[in-house]
Amino acid sequence: MATPLLQTSSTRYKGSCCCGAVQFECGSPIRAPVCHCHGCQSLHGAPFVWSVVLRKEEFRWICGENNLDRYQDLRYTCHRCHGKVVDEGDKYFYSFPAVFGFATRKEIPDSFQPTHHCFYNQRAMDIPDDKPKFVAKWGSARCD
Repeated sequence: MATPLLQTSSTRYKGSCCCGAVQFECGSPIRAPVCHCHGCQSLHGAPFVWSVVLRKEEFRWICGENNLDRYQDLRYTCHRCHGKVVDEGDKYFYSFPAVFGFATRKEIPDSFQPTHHCFYNQRAMDIPDDKPKFVAKWGSARCD
């Protein structure tokens, strides 16, 4: 069953798993961190993960909630294709720009562009850009 949506942002985006069995709708991201923590490296099999932070009150499942598997009660994947969909925090959902189906980098809206690096002291590689680099989460001590 789709969850009610409190719309505070006029722009709407739709995301889904790889096979489309799970779909959701959300407002514009409030941040787009690049996470370098060991947990993200291990779960995603990558040196870092680019994600988007979504307000819970602007998020709703469109379909496929019954196809969701949960890991550690906070990471949602599709039971059919095993595609990552969202992670759930206390106040926000965290998703990944790839689940929104933007065809080219030029189509990715500004609100999805990386805003900062978090857990940069756990990085597997240096990222030479002008984005703020934090020791832990957004707003913690800076590495740079």
